[in-house]
Amino acid sequence: MFLGHWQFFKDFFRIAFLRYLLFWFAIVPIFVKLLSGLPEKLRIPATDHFLTLSLPFSWWLLWLASLLYFIAYILFHALCPQFIKRYPSYAEYEAYRHSPRWVIWEFYYAIEEPKRPSNLAARAWKSIYYYFSPITEADKLFARVITKKYAEETAESPTINPLVEETQTTAFFKADNKLYKISNDPSSTTAAVKEREIFWEVFGHFAKQGPQIRSLISLLIGGTVSLLLIVLIQHILTVAQLIF
Repeated sequence: MFLGHWQFFKDFFRIAFLRYLLFWFAIVPIFVKLLSGLPEKLRIPATDHFLTLSLPFSWWLLWLASLLYFIAYILFHALCPQFIKRYPSYAEYEAYRHSPRWVIWEFYYAIEEPKRPSNLAARAWKSIYYYFSPITEADKLFARVITKKYAEETAESPTINPLVEETQTTAFFKADNKLYKISNDPSSTTAAVKEREIFWEVFGHFAKQGPQIRSLISLLIGGTVSLLLIVLIQHILTVAQLIF
């Protein structure tokens, strides 16, 4: 089964007509309760004709599809890495008009250990979040920026937070027991290329996080689409019977 990365899920949840499933999920129980005592057909007064009250498809199948969509929607918005939700593409990153320095901060946030929230509720939520969608494989991110020569070994004294200098911003990290620094100088002729390449490395790092929860969301989306196809076929067959 297709296992989408986080950014592809965002495209799916942007489809306008599927958002109506959230509305259907909410109103169906109300209508079922209100209409439960009515017959399937009502005779039109002073005629021999009847008005059919039943839907041309199984309402419960559509409601089940909306339930699966609702669960997938909640899981995505709760557990998708914030970086992917904020920047699902480089074009949207550019739209923020960040300084070329800013990508170093994004790299730093990608590798930084989660800070302990101050209150109990936030702390509990962070524990749940990182259990289901842990931030892993920082070593791969390190290896790629080192291989591409965007980071270099250094003997400087490292700082905990990125070092903001007059010409550039620098972050430090350790890989294979060696200290490296990564920076981007806005005045450099390669600043734009370096910014874009580091962005995509950070993007790829986050896009592949949480494979188990991504598998579950993929399964829920597959179930939603399958049930919608069944409902569509039911609708077509019902209309065809009325016509022919």
